[in-house]
Amino acid sequence: MTDEHIKEELSFAYTQAISAYAGMGCEQRRKDYGIDGSIKDIKYSAIRKRFAESGYSIDFQLKSTVNAKIKNGIILYDLEVKNYKDLIDTEVGTPRILILYCLPKEKEKWVEALNDELKLRKCAYWCSLRGWPDVSNEHKVRIKFPENQRFTSDELVRLMNLVKGGAAL
Repeated sequence: MTDEHIKEELSFAYTQAISAYAGMGCEQRRKDYGIDGSIKDIKYSAIRKRFAESGYSIDFQLKSTVNAKIKNGIILYDLEVKNYKDLIDTEVGTPRILILYCLPKEKEKWVEALNDELKLRKCAYWCSLRGWPDVSNEHKVRIKFPENQRFTSDELVRLMNLVKGGAAL
């Protein structure tokens, strides 16, 4: 498997672990139409006496990098224009976010399996590009992720609550 495919799989594993810990489902798309997956809200139904999807979700485009640059609390990432254009769209039914999983430069530090823990090194950040301006660039657009927008379980719960309240993200 190529390093790019390994990074892609690790970024999805990270997203899936964060979603699971937040009590949500995480699905990977089989076909790529600009969205890599969806995070689904799960709720307990007292009437049915079981857990089920609530119907609320957040779609995501997932990227991973070993080349993230951090300047003054901002993570800089150059996103392909085609992905940018998918994420700036305002005429979508489900909120969309970009998740950037940052890995160490050294491949041997990406994953460490020990007797009492599994470490996926570094972390991911999220950003909503909804409504950002269209660009005439042909290849890349520089995205600035605030360093305080780490993609954590607590942050995911907060985002899903915003979605449930009608926010577009």
